[in-house]
Amino acid sequence: MTGMKPKKLDNELKELIEEGKKKGSLTYDAINKILPQDMISPEKLDSLLLSLEELGIELVDEGPV
Repeated sequence: MTGMKPKKLDNELKELIEEGKKKGSLTYDAINKILPQDMISPEKLDSLLLSLEELGIELVDEGPV
């Protein structure tokens, strides 16, 4: 089974968070693209979502039209 290495996942999360800080929002699709379903627990996902909220990064369904 192929999966993302934790280090690569951490780097991609950092990049995604930086993008979210610049834009003020992220799409659910952007998060789903980097989070492999079999590697993240519901608790870790909740923690990530809370962290994004604390950073003032809004989650939206779609990007700007």
